[in-house]
Amino acid sequence: MRCFDDSNKGLISEFAAARSIHLPGILVLRFLIRTFILFCNGKYSSFMQIILSGVTIEMELHAIHIHNDEPLWKLLSKDPEQHTELLVEEILRAYEAQFHRKLEITPDSFIVEIWGHVYADQFADYIARLTDLKLVKKLLHPVQKYCAVIDCGEKEHDSNRWFWDLLAPLKATIGGWLPNNKEKE
Repeated sequence: MRCFDDSNKGLISEFAAARSIHLPGILVLRFLIRTFILFCNGKYSSFMQIILSGVTIEMELHAIHIHNDEPLWKLLSKDPEQHTELLVEEILRAYEAQFHRKLEITPDSFIVEIWGHVYADQFADYIARLTDLKLVKKLLHPVQKYCAVIDCGEKEHDSNRWFWDLLAPLKATIGGWLPNNKEKE
């Protein structure tokens, strides 16, 4: 469960830094890092937000929250397998630097979860654009709301981690099904 709320209540301190990472001819990732210390439920909690290639990622102990919006869709619109792998590598590296421990999610499970949310959201958006029926849009709204932020947590903190772990060995097969040139409109 996320402690961070958009009102920033309980914000104690913030640190911001920016840097660029140049990957061999593939992609430039821009970092914007904000670290927050929050007082939630009677405990202090560390929260970090980073922006990689325009994609907003929030980190807390045991979990990552990725904004599933246009910057993510644009990043994955060309060569989604490679860009997702690079994104996950950088997220895991930043998590370990922030919390001084590895996030207990395998990269393949993490990648498949991102794809599952991104493409479910894109499909729901596509269906919603095809129809003017309020009932269909009403049925799709919960899917779109659920997919708006991709919550990736460790087994003890994410009730559906087992599902993504189950799909992780199929990453190469699933990757072969991905569209290469789709963008969020």
